[in-house]
This record gives sequence, C-alpha cells and structure tokens, in this order.
Amino acid sequence: MREQQPDDTTLRLPFSGVGWIARTELAAVAGFDALLARFQRHAYPILALSAGSLLLTDVHHTADPVLVSLGLLVVGLAVSWLLSGAHPLAVRCFLLTFSTGVLVAGGCQSYATLVHGQAMSAGDANLFYGYMQEFPPYASYAELAALLNAPLAVVIWQWVYRIASSLGMQHGPWLGVLLNCLVVGLSGTVTILIGREALGEDRRALRKIGTLYALCGLFMLFAGLFLRDCFALLANALVFWIMIRTLNRPTVPHVLFALVAMFLLRGFMLGIRTSAIPLFVLFMGLTVACWFFRKRLDLPRVLVLGLLAGGIVFIYDLAVRYANLAVAGVAFRSEMYSSMATLSARQGSLGQALIVNQPLPIRLLIAPFSMMMYPIPIWAYIQPQAEEYHLLKTWHSIYSLLVVPLAACGAAMTVRHWLRNRWDAMPAVLILLFALIPLLAIAATSLETRHYAQFLPAMIILAAIPDRRDAGVRDQTNRAMVTWISLVACLQVAWAVLRYLVMPSLRA
Repeated sequence: MREQQPDDTTLRLPFSGVGWIARTELAAVAGFDALLARFQRHAYPILALSAGSLLLTDVHHTADPVLVSLGLLVVGLAVSWLLSGAHPLAVRCFLLTFSTGVLVAGGCQSYATLVHGQAMSAGDANLFYGYMQEFPPYASYAELAALLNAPLAVVIWQWVYRIASSLGMQHGPWLGVLLNCLVVGLSGTVTILIGREALGEDRRALRKIGTLYALCGLFMLFAGLFLRDCFALLANALVFWIMIRTLNRPTVPHVLFALVAMFLLRGFMLGIRTSAIPLFVLFMGLTVACWFFRKRLDLPRVLVLGLLAGGIVFIYDLAVRYANLAVAGVAFRSEMYSSMATLSARQGSLGQALIVNQPLPIRLLIAPFSMMMYPIPIWAYIQPQAEEYHLLKTWHSIYSLLVVPLAACGAAMTVRHWLRNRWDAMPAVLILLFALIPLLAIAATSLETRHYAQFLPAMIILAAIPDRRDAGVRDQTNRAMVTWISLVACLQVAWAVLRYLVMPSLRA
C-alpha cells in the first residue's frame, strides 16, 4: 500500500492574505531581534555618540552637531571599510574612537561653558579657532604661514567651515572638533592595519589595540579639543603603515609607492609640524636596515648597500649641510623647550625641575620615565578651575599606569622573539624602534607628552602583544604592573617629601 505523505498545506494558514501578514510579522520580529542584537553589540558607541552630540547641541543651541556627527560617522565608516578591506576590527576601532571623541568633545565644551563661561578654555584651542572666519575674505595659506607654524591645519578646518556655512549651519567650535574626531578615528583604523602587518591576523591582539586606542587620554585630547595634533597623528600613522608594508612586501611597486607617499606626507607635515620631518627620514632608514638584517646579506642587498654608499658619497656635501641644519634645529628647540619647562618648574612642578636641569645623558635616561608618568604629582591638575586640557592629561597618566607595563612586556617579548626568529620578528622590531626613538628625541627636546602622542600607536601595538590568557604571560605582566605602579607611587611620595618638607626647611 502506498504510504500517505504529510500534507504541507496543514502547516499553512487557510487564507493567503493572513499568511502574508504572518510572514511579514515574522520577518519584522526577526529584523527587530537582529537590530536589538546589533544595538547591544554597539550600545556604547551609540550612547556615546548620542550623548556627545546632544551636549554640543545644548552648548551651542543648534541641532547641527547631531546632523554633522551622523554625517561624519557615515563618511568615517565608509573610509575605514574601504581602507581596511572591510576588516571588522578596523571598523570597530574607528567606531569606538569616533564615538568616544564626540562624547569627550561634548563633555569638554559643556564643562568649559559651566566653569569658564566659554566653550573652550585651552589657549591653543582658542588660538586656532580664532583663525576660523565666518565670512569671506578668507586668509590664504601664505598669509597663515606668516602668522603661525601650522597653516595647513587652519586651511583644512577653514574649508570645512566654508562648506558648513554654505549649508546654512551655525558657526562654532563644535564643527572643528567633530572633524578632529573623524581624523583621530581614521588614525585608529590605520593603527589596526599596522598591527595586522606586525602581528598578523591575531584577532585578540587587534581587538585589544582598538580598545586601548579608543581609551587613550591623549587621543581623547586630540579629538575633543581644537588642536592640530590630530593631523600629525594621522600622518605619522600612515608613515608607520607604509613603512611596515614595504618591509613585508619589498617589491619595486611597493617601494615606489612608499617613496611617493613619503614625499606627499612630508609636504603635508610641512604645514602641520615641521619638527617631525627629520624623523621621516630616520624611519625610512630604519625600514631599510630591518630589511637588510631580516635575512643574511645576499646579492640584491649587497647591491643596494653599494648604491646607498655611492649615493652618500655623491651627495656628501648636501648631507652634511642637512645634518648641520637638523642639529641646529634640535639644539634650538631643546633650548627653547628647556626654558619653557624651567619656567613651568619654577611655577611649582618640582618633578620637571629635577629633570630639565640635568645634563643630556642623564636626561635621556630619566626623562622618558617622567614623560610616561606625567604629571608629577598625578593630582597636580585636579583643581576647582582646571582646564579640560589638563583634566584629559590627568586621565592619560592613569591610563599609562596600565599601558606602559604592558608595552614593556611586549617589547621584551619582541626582543626574545627576534633572538629566536629574526625573519618573523622583524616587523615587530620595527614597531619597537618606532616607539623608542621618538621617545628619546622628544625627551631630548620638548619633554612634552603631547608631542610624543603622535607616535603612541606603536606603543599601543606593543601593549597588545602579551596574551594574558597564558598563565606565564599573565604572571609576567602582573609583576610588571606591580613594579611600575610601585615606582610611580614612590615618586609621588618622594615629590611630596621634597615639596612639603625639604624645600620649606631649605628656604628657612
């Protein structure tokens, strides 16, 4: 006998119209569930972006910040998606950083309005915003170059203000800081790409890089205040990425692309921060050195060495003159920043006074640790009328308590890996050099943590290397954290003793 098959029609509703409604309802419920799951996954960016843009709206009495922040979010997500090849962790880093920057921008301008009676209280921020003209005629690049040392940053901001003005938007500092949030967020995407080149597709490490990047106090400073440093951060991140890509793919097209890109970025930095340009040349030399030492010297490497040697001899006079100019510039900046730091020290920063007056070799040993602990004492800027600039620097000093020991462990693991396997470890070694050499250069000149921040992506990548899921690595990082926090605590106590006990008795 033929077996009776189940009738599929019994599973359907009797009326096709009702079935269509039911299917629509099921699709709507499934879509809502998917939307809710996505909201839960991105709850922080959504809430942070909403809160920050609403705070800016409240300060400036216009809904324009909400519209612009959403528009820049879409632009940033599209650029991150294209730049990273739709890598989800690169897009995640942009989303976290951009939303955090908008939240910080809104919080800073609300705080400054409440405490200081104006949207921004930091001197540099108001200086740059003062060049933003609401109506033409607008200042040209040549005119700006005669007035300040970052004319290109002002030109970029001014074009954004001109576009906003043509759309009928209200003039205010909120627009410039939202652009800064976009630039810092895109720098985070590039940092993830650098991490991929150095560490491979290690999702744990890349996710950690994105989280540490978004929480960095100095990056919050660049995004939330009207400062040019965001552009320098993006330029240096692109330099890091181009150099490490060239190291991993030393083909003729990649080398030519790197040379053209470095030339363009050099021109960009001429209008942002000229003092960083000599480091570009140094980074190119470090990349070539890492390529040479990645394997034994074979015939192509010997030929390149010969060409380099011949080129140096051919342009010897030009090289000497450039070196003399660079040394003179470093000496001038060192004297200028030392005078500024000494003046600051006389105004109450005992820790800076004990460092600035030391000979250069001792200063190079002490100053990097001081920069990682700045300010000393850690509560120096927590005052009733504190500027938002200083409060963000205080947050960064707390952030450094976690990141510096992790970066130190990452550096030690990189060196050990290099001793075992020179080929695989060389990209991470290049990251280590990118972190250390600018630190020493800034310790010898300005001692300004904000100047080192444009090289912080390298330190963040080092901090992401230790995998704390491994018991041995976890013990190592715990010991490093305890040691670092103890050292910072001892310095705070020593400062208090010198400031309140020794110095008063000497004056008496």
